[in-house]
Amino acid sequence: MIDARRLHNWLGNKERFNQWVARRLADYGFEEGEDFYREIIKTRGRPRTDYLLTLDTAKELAMVERTDIGRQTYRYFIEMEKAEFLRTIEIDGEPGFHATEVCKCVGLSTAGGTYPHLDNQTDP
Repeated sequence: MIDARRLHNWLGNKERFNQWVARRLADYGFEEGEDFYREIIKTRGRPRTDYLLTLDTAKELAMVERTDIGRQTYRYFIEMEKAEFLRTIEIDGEPGFHATEVCKCVGLSTAGGTYPHLDNQTDP
């Protein structure tokens, strides 16, 4: 579980936390008890509401954030999904499919270290 307040700070969002989290959770249709959990914390003053997010919810909120960190997070997850896609092809691919050929077909480059595990493969 991810602390929503820490995510908000890490993303560098300037909006007040309580407004940001309420708006984001509503805008994207997240369900309490499934996507996040809310807890009221007693303090000396006004009670504070803390939110715990599932990993998938935190990932989505980070990916839609319009900050530099949000964009970096988005790019990171895209790269991870590409790497997983390529790994799946290598393991479950039909005979004759080669990961470097698939990269060429979908416009991905294996040169320059993005997918170094593919650089030493030879075409079938």
